[in-house]
Amino acid sequence: MSNLEAKFNSATDFLGVASLGGVILSGILLFTPVKAMGYIGIGGGLGTFAASVVTRKKHLGVAKKWLNQLVDGYEVELRYRDGEILNLNGTVSDLQRTIQSLQNETARFQELAEKIESLTSQNQSKDNIIEQVTGELDQRGRSNPPA
Repeated sequence: MSNLEAKFNSATDFLGVASLGGVILSGILLFTPVKAMGYIGIGGGLGTFAASVVTRKKHLGVAKKWLNQLVDGYEVELRYRDGEILNLNGTVSDLQRTIQSLQNETARFQELAEKIESLTSQNQSKDNIIEQVTGELDQRGRSNPPA
């Protein structure tokens, strides 16, 4: 596409330059006995130059249209990507809240585990005391049989 565009640009540039050269040559012919050829040459050269300018403007208009379509396409794509990023930011925020909640739950479980360990230790201590008291009572009961 770029190669074709370059050829088209060089062709319209060549036509513009050639037509201006034709106008200059025709202007010189105005001072010779073939004035009519000079007028025809000037008219044709100016017409060709105008055609090359119009063609160039149309070409630039088409190029501008294509460029605008490309820009619009990229803008749509960027808006879509921005929406995806915002959506992912929301998901990350939700995940961070979930992680914080789970960390709080973990801290509560650790506190409960420590309380359970403490209560288990207290129960073990009480069980030891009960066994000790029961053992002493059993010994007293054996040493002092009922009469």
